Amino acid sequence: MTQQRAGEAPVIGPGGRAFAGLTDQAFAAGANAVNALVAGVLLGPAAYGRYVAAIGVAFITLAVARAFTGEVLLTYTARADGGDFRDQVRDAAATSLSIGGLAMVVGAGIWLLGFELMSDLLWVLPFLPAALLADAGRYALLSHFRPQRSMMITGIALLTQLGMVVALVLRDVVSPAWLLVAWGIGTTVGAGMALGLLAFNPLRGRPRRWFAATRHLSTWFTGSAVLSQTQNWVVLYFVGGYLGHAELGGLRMLQMLVLMPAQNFIWAVSGLIVPGYSKLSEAGKLRRIRRRTQTLVLAFTAVGLLVVALVPLGEWLLVRLLPAYREFGVLVWPIAMQAGLYLVQSPLNAALRGLQQARLSFLQYVVFVVVLLPASLVGAVSRGVLGAAYGMVVGAFAGLLAAYFFYHRAVRQLAKRQVVGGEP
Repeated sequence: MTQQRAGEAPVIGPGGRAFAGLTDQAFAAGANAVNALVAGVLLGPAAYGRYVAAIGVAFITLAVARAFTGEVLLTYTARADGGDFRDQVRDAAATSLSIGGLAMVVGAGIWLLGFELMSDLLWVLPFLPAALLADAGRYALLSHFRPQRSMMITGIALLTQLGMVVALVLRDVVSPAWLLVAWGIGTTVGAGMALGLLAFNPLRGRPRRWFAATRHLSTWFTGSAVLSQTQNWVVLYFVGGYLGHAELGGLRMLQMLVLMPAQNFIWAVSGLIVPGYSKLSEAGKLRRIRRRTQTLVLAFTAVGLLVVALVPLGEWLLVRLLPAYREFGVLVWPIAMQAGLYLVQSPLNAALRGLQQARLSFLQYVVFVVVLLPASLVGAVSRGVLGAAYGMVVGAFAGLLAAYFFYHRAVRQLAKRQVVGGEP
């Protein structure tokens, strides 16, 4: 077995740990995507657009809550042990439940306004606290390099959803409402597994204490999450409202097929490498941080090039397997380019979080969103859904340049803090 030096976590862990972490993320991605893909295939573009609008509220809530809890657990709680670890996990879980409850109230208000696009939102709201609790449990385990246990949470959620979806298909009762309920029940079962694995009572946690201890990180992470989700869903909702439900469904389906796998891969590896960056930063190991980042950027660039190279195959499969979406085949190229750019910049973003440079991470998102939103909205107005997709490519390229600049700035700041000769 490879020995790990003191103060250093492996790039993505020993083989078994890395495999478990990637498998865990595959389960998490499957749990999020299985209903979406089934809905897209069985409901058609227009009905799928309504489904996307409802589940989007859950994804936005998860992203914002993750900024307060999950992202902070990876970099803050990664340095805690024993009783401190248990207290922090309890407080983070209680915070997640509180955010879930608040999101239910806000979502109910949106539903009561009677927007046609949000007609199925009611089926999502009751499950938001459980979804956030399961997510906090996963990140707590990942923060201490326990992806094998995190995998149990996502695995049980995915199996539950799959079972329900199969039952719905066999009984021929597939609808947006039932698919949303299947997602909710699956994530609730996952929350129960998280409680069992971590053996804690989230009701005993103190959100106020969590906010007080982590606001130097969570404030910036929250800003980043809000910006990230804003750019994605503003474009989607604009496409749905300005161009129509079918265009919203088509754009989202192509994102699910091309962009989402890349994003899930990024999410998976980031959950494994951010705690390692945090440990290296705490120990002041600048050279190892640089070597790690160089290795990961090269590896992720290779994956990004592979994604773009597979575009012709994706177009061919779309026409033959999903003929209802064949008119949206032109979106494969820009969405694949967007995925490739996200992959190249992801190690730089992970390094910023691990180095606890939350402010710089936020500024990177600011640059990204400031470029992407106007480019996408102008593209949608001038060239329809294809213009919106190419606007996202422009934003992704700007985000890559910003990530490169802010990563090097963070490394220079760390170098200035080092004691001469202090790095082994």
